Amino acid sequence: MAALVWLVIPLVGVLIAGGWSIVASRRMSGAGGADDTAGVRRHQAFREAMERSVRGADGLG
Repeated sequence: MAALVWLVIPLVGVLIAGGWSIVASRRMSGAGGADDTAGVRRHQAFREAMERSVRGADGLG
């Protein structure tokens, strides 16, 4: 009986981990989720900010 318990414990752990991964990887939708277009706009703003040169940063003046 004790051997059976030691086999069931990892099985329960795998089932809990699988359930957690399904819940954690679900795509958020509705009011609580992130809007795709907002994410694209934030990424584009980040890229534009990274492409801008800062005056004096390149050592040319």
